Amino acid sequence: MAVAGETVAVKDGKRNVNGVAKKEPYLKQQFIEGAFPEEKIPPGSFWAMGDNRNQSGDSRGFGPVEGNKILGKARSEEHK
Repeated sequence: MAVAGETVAVKDGKRNVNGVAKKEPYLKQQFIEGAFPEEKIPPGSFWAMGDNRNQSGDSRGFGPVEGNKILGKARSEEHK
């Protein structure tokens, strides 16, 4: 959802990266409940948020995730 050096926040029901609200058409609930103050992602870390934003335990609760602790592979839609 955000990478090292970027800022992330939840404001007015939207995820903001570097002060810009991001469109997330894949979310069932478009409005993210609550607010989260802007936080800068430290070097080597990432910000994770679940697709079920209003029920997810994610970086809003446990903070940025160090890259060396992330397991898995990312795939684009064209590689399905």
